Amino acid sequence: MSKLIISLHCIAAGVGKTSLVLSLVSEEFPDVVPARAEEITIPADVTPEKVPTNIVDYSQRFVPFAMLTVSIARRSSCTDI
Repeated sequence: MSKLIISLHCIAAGVGKTSLVLSLVSEEFPDVVPARAEEITIPADVTPEKVPTNIVDYSQRFVPFAMLTVSIARRSSCTDI
């Protein structure tokens, strides 16, 4: 069984989700932060657990809440976690 970690960030606006996502990838906090980061895939070979990781950032400016719930359901149904 293969594993995949999906991190979907969908908490309140203005709390720093995107800053955290971008700092994970670049290893430093950005000075300028967009409203939402593009989906990021971290390959298995660069993680200690050898598991690929998808990070999905969320902003209500771009995705309505109803679409978020569809995305969560779709991603939940395709994993064996």
